[in-house]
Amino acid sequence: MYLVSTQCLDCSFYVVASQFLSYLRSIGEQAELKLNCNSEIEFMDANLWFSQCRQIDDHDKPNSVLRGDSPYVYLNPSEVSPTDHLLITTSQYNASLFHRFFKHIEVFPPPYDPSLVEYVDSHHVSRDIDFLAIGHNTSDDHKGHAYFRLIKKGRKFLVSNDSDADVAVYKQPREYIYSLYSRSRFLVAMSHTEGFGLPLIEAMVSGVIPIYCDAHAFHEYGMGLPVKCYKVGDAWYSADEKDFLDVVYYAYNMSKEEYDDLSIRVKEYARKRFNPSVILNKLYEFVYKWNRD
Repeated sequence: MYLVSTQCLDCSFYVVASQFLSYLRSIGEQAELKLNCNSEIEFMDANLWFSQCRQIDDHDKPNSVLRGDSPYVYLNPSEVSPTDHLLITTSQYNASLFHRFFKHIEVFPPPYDPSLVEYVDSHHVSRDIDFLAIGHNTSDDHKGHAYFRLIKKGRKFLVSNDSDADVAVYKQPREYIYSLYSRSRFLVAMSHTEGFGLPLIEAMVSGVIPIYCDAHAFHEYGMGLPVKCYKVGDAWYSADEKDFLDVVYYAYNMSKEEYDDLSIRVKEYARKRFNPSVILNKLYEFVYKWNRD
């Protein structure tokens, strides 16, 4: 029996935890999903794991695997000793933030959800949304939605907890989010810092061309229309507004042939790189081995 846990039921951690749970069951393993700690594999923010789960896991699950990421590090190296638990994180960028706190780190990206591919491949609709942005934002605008608001031309759609959002993030069925990808031409992903960014992966898999900050984890696996970003603080990157708007202008005025060509290349790249059968099998092998060594 595998116990799989997640820190929340309305966040991206739940999405990827549920996907791994389904994979375990598909290969004949018994598995259950629970909240919080004390599991063989825990999908949660690495900072939160140290504050809420480490003491529990050290006692009850000394070989647990944390499938975690966070665009921030709140931990103080002088106050937190490195742990022997395994961190499987989503990017080299994220690993660089937490190498002082985990003795064992493996890196590979999250997979896409096969149901997303099934949906977008079977729903051929008009792309009537020019610019889409998706993300749970914070008071410091870590998702970079201020850039999204600079766009004046074209139809925009914002899925967020921001006050000006068109719909609330994580309050909609997954099929509704899939329908937005099917209808969108571009995803605006201008996060100031990101551990991986699930919407960027999902957009690329759907053939939606991302306009993205070419830094942090996005620099490792983004493909589409990058915007030059500069490091302006500890784990914080920003772009010049003019550079961003120049890319937006170029995107909006792309010919149909140019758009279709890039859309196909982005989709093919993403479906190969983030293949769920490959990534979930690799994750399973790590969890299986780590919990038995």
